[in-house]
Amino acid sequence: MRSHKLAGQQSQPLRAEAFFERMIMLNKVTTFFSEVKKEANKVTWPSRKETIMTSVMVLVLSGVMSIFFLLVDGGLSFLSRALINIRL
Repeated sequence: MRSHKLAGQQSQPLRAEAFFERMIMLNKVTTFFSEVKKEANKVTWPSRKETIMTSVMVLVLSGVMSIFFLLVDGGLSFLSRALINIRL
């Protein structure tokens, strides 16, 4: 915040300038949110059925991938233990 200071006086903020700065900032914020609302209205949102189907697909694929990685990890662990126990 800017202030003017004359000899022997305490500094006082320029109230009009501060007010206009706040009004400009408020205008920018208001404009931003109105543009966000316009863009959100342009979005094609999925239906409830599509949302449920994709959620189920994600859960099923996550389960399949976790089983796959469990098997790969177990296999690699078995191989590494077998190689370590080999006596030369």
